[in-house]
Amino acid sequence: MDILEGLHPFNLGKRTMTIIRTDLKESEELITRLAWKERKDFPGFFAGENACVYYKLPYTPPCDRFEGLRNMICAIREKTGLRADFRGVVAIEATEWLGHEQEQYFEAVVKYMADHPGNWCWILNQCTQAQERSFEAACKRFCVTRRERLDLFSQESVLAGILEGLFASCDKCLTPEAGETLARALMDKRLVRSRSLDLLSRVTEEMLDLADKAPQITREQVQEYLSDWDSTPVMLAGKQLTNERGYSYEK
Repeated sequence: MDILEGLHPFNLGKRTMTIIRTDLKESEELITRLAWKERKDFPGFFAGENACVYYKLPYTPPCDRFEGLRNMICAIREKTGLRADFRGVVAIEATEWLGHEQEQYFEAVVKYMADHPGNWCWILNQCTQAQERSFEAACKRFCVTRRERLDLFSQESVLAGILEGLFASCDKCLTPEAGETLARALMDKRLVRSRSLDLLSRVTEEMLDLADKAPQITREQVQEYLSDWDSTPVMLAGKQLTNERGYSYEK
């Protein structure tokens, strides 16, 4: 099972600017993997050795020297190679600009993107719906926009399915009860700032080591893992994520 199956957030070949809202703290790996998947599925929209440019646009106060646009252009040119322009997904993470969309520096970036059509997309990590709407309104002054959601940790059933897919790719069965228990723990509010594909990969690796040669991973094994102070989720949360009577997750 491919955890990215059915995800097509990029509006390839259109002049529309896509705004992608995620529930991750770090989304570069997810966006990059999705871009490479799109390149495989729709090769006509890509060229060269790179499928994606991911650039984090740092916030710059109005009175400071602004180098974000120049650095963004340089990052794109670096991935372009000998071609005239970059053919791939250009993802600009602008989470730091939430609440600053009316400022001149942000406007300069949006104008540049509007004047240079391509597969542009904005990335907003862990923002509210109100923040997303305010951000989109600022962009709409210069271009047509569309919104996409990439939520991996917001619904227990979705996250459990992703985890089952990760274990299945390693020839290991995660029972439904184990998947639900692990997903519920990873949705704990103390792990919000650690949400990423990397976290899911580390959890998978550690659970595989714990299960060793067992054909499947059970709920009991998951609870043992979530009580282990050396496990990544417990270390990040600073607290065991289960107790002897059941769940102790915080939503």
